[in-house]
Amino acid sequence: MVKVVVCDGHTLTRKGMASIINNSLNGFSTVGEAHNGIILLDMLQQGLEADVVILGMGMSLMDSYTIASKLSSMPLPPRILAFSMHHSSQIVNHMLTAGATGFINGECCEKSLANALSDMYNKGFHLNELVSMEMLRSSKAPLLKSDKKLLTKREEEMLVFLCSGKTYKEIATYQFRSYKTIDKHCQNIFRKLNVKSRNELVLKASQLGLALPGQINYL
Repeated sequence: MVKVVVCDGHTLTRKGMASIINNSLNGFSTVGEAHNGIILLDMLQQGLEADVVILGMGMSLMDSYTIASKLSSMPLPPRILAFSMHHSSQIVNHMLTAGATGFINGECCEKSLANALSDMYNKGFHLNELVSMEMLRSSKAPLLKSDKKLLTKREEEMLVFLCSGKTYKEIATYQFRSYKTIDKHCQNIFRKLNVKSRNELVLKASQLGLALPGQINYL
């Protein structure tokens, strides 16, 4: 059972999401709710175990970016799935920088929420296509043709696996290679594309046409 904590300042939103998780999503259960970051952090510091924290925006007392930063710096940090009715690239980027590894729109359906939580638990990240495309449209970084030639053919194959959410161990098994070999290839990909997280990697790959949004398991 995947343990989830819902943190949002709006009571109806928080309890509604917790109810959906407990009553409609198989394999997931809420183990706590918090209406601000101070209560959330105290719950976790007191020993509450959570696999995923669903974190709303516009929190009182402590803003969501600070909450995400504090959560990600914990000894055993939960994975942070941010959600908001607004999905501008600025908000998404700030949350990813602060420590979130997933972002969903507040209007998502139950199936999308289930897929997001599953991705967060199994893959460690989740960006739905709507959010990803918004970030791509707003990107001002120039795309150089030479960027597409940075990767070797083997690294391009690795990139497809990484963007689909495969773990290093799964990639190693599929390609009959050692974990260390896969790890080395992946480190080279991150370095060559100048990214630090899988979310950044997916977006950069989409920008360069190396992995199109429709080919990646966002939803």
